[in-house]
Formats: sequence, C-alpha cells, structure tokens
Amino acid sequence: MKTIYVLGSINYDISLSLNIFPNEGETVKCIDSSACVGGKGFNQAFGIHRLGGEVRMCGTIGDDYYGKAVLEFIHLERFNDTYIDVQKDSITGLAIILLEGSKNRIITAGNANKMINKGRIAEFLHDAKPGDIFLTQLEIPSDAIGYALELAKEKDMITILNPSPINNAIPTLIQNCDILVLNHHEAKEIKKLLGVDDVKNFPVPNIIETLGKDGYAFIHNRERIIASAIDVKAIDTSGAGDAFIAGFVYEYAKTANIVDALKFANLVASKQITKKGTSVAMPYYDELDLN
Repeated sequence: MKTIYVLGSINYDISLSLNIFPNEGETVKCIDSSACVGGKGFNQAFGIHRLGGEVRMCGTIGDDYYGKAVLEFIHLERFNDTYIDVQKDSITGLAIILLEGSKNRIITAGNANKMINKGRIAEFLHDAKPGDIFLTQLEIPSDAIGYALELAKEKDMITILNPSPINNAIPTLIQNCDILVLNHHEAKEIKKLLGVDDVKNFPVPNIIETLGKDGYAFIHNRERIIASAIDVKAIDTSGAGDAFIAGFVYEYAKTANIVDALKFANLVASKQITKKGTSVAMPYYDELDLN
C-alpha cells in the first residue's frame, strides 16, 4: 500500500439535533447533542486510519480545552500525531452541525487551522515517494494548499483535492490536481468560477462527483460513468462525503484502480451514515459487508 499524506483541518464538532431548523430571530430547543473531533482533513485521515491505511496527517490545533480533547481522542485511537501541532494562545477550529432528520447545516470557524505554515508542510512531505498519495481540502489557507500541491507534484505524488468549502483560488489550485472529488453543489459553483457548462470540461484528468442518494459520477477523458448509491437508512449524513473520500483513497492506495476504489468508497459512506457523528462514525474495515 502507498503512503497517504493528508494536509487539512482539525476541528472540534458540536452537533445539535433539531425537529426543525430555526428561522431568523427564532429560538428552538435541541432534541439531542453530541461532540467529537472533526474537520474535513481529520475526518478523511481518520477514516483511512480506521480502515487500516498507512496515513499521516499535518494539521494545527489550539492549546485550549478543545485542543486537549482532540489530543486525548487521537491518542486513544492510536492515530499518528507527529505533524499535528499545538499553537499557543490559539483556539482550536470549531464546527457547529445542525441536524434535522438526515439533513444538515454546518458552520465552521478556522481558528488554529489558519496557522499551518509552508516550512512545516515541507517537513511533512520530506520523505514522500513517487506514487504516494497527497490529499487535501479547503478548510486551511489557500496559499498553504497551493504550495503543498506544487511540492507534491514535484515529488511525483498522486494529488487529490476535495475543493470544500469553495473559494476563488480553485482555478489555480486544480492545475496541480490529478483527482478532484467534489459534491454536486461544489461542482455547480466551480463551473461558474471556470466559466464552463459541464464538469467534464474541468482541466483535471479525473473527476469524481458525489450525488448524495443518487450515487456518484466518475469523469475521465470526458467520458462519464454514473453509479447508484447503496440503499440504507441514513441516521446522520454530516460525514458522508469525508467517509466516501476516506474509502476511495484507502482502496486507491492499495490497488491504483479508480473504479474499484469508487465501489469501495460507496460502501464505506453507506456504512458511515448509519451512525451518528462524523469521525466517530467512520467504519472499521471489518464492519463492512464486502460480499
């Protein structure tokens, strides 16, 4: 298996279950609440870790209560924290997740995630070898992401970008991207940024568009393959995209076969959404029905 390097955000997630999302000026009571470690970067790296992948992560947390909770969790889970740095006098990234049934709305505060620097990224990727996988998202500063993608390409790594949340740097960032993994909403926004009318016209060799309950589309050489989602009873979809990416990258690192990796990703995501939470709902390999 190739080594997987993940650069990204680490948040503390607070989830609130509601009967209905509040309107402007309205206060509603919470049915249930939970808290766990999250952030798109951590969720994806941790999902790969739970599946058994050879994964390393670079990220930044604060020296506050939430940062201590993050460290306690990752030590308990035996997750490699060599490149997870604690910034003094900083607040750990936060995410507030509002849940109404299986629907969600998410608000994030970057905080310590904004403090990742290029020197640390260079150290993180120092031992990377050609063919290793580099995965990142957009919850950390764009200049750090751009630098890391360029460095990863110089090392002949496979570069994977999850362009979420959308920002105006995407047209530049995707120039060093081998595989783009995005959802349907992000695809619509990037079409506007690039001035194209179809995802297949993005200047990226391989594009994976997740379609929620409708499955996913894989676009290669302007050809599109669409596959259905696995039918399960969803409990919480807030980590589904991250679970899909974790499953995809794990399997791709093993097989270098995108089509097989997508089938596995579909399976991982379908299992993750049957549990509550983001990182804590990431499945272990032996939980999956591989028959």
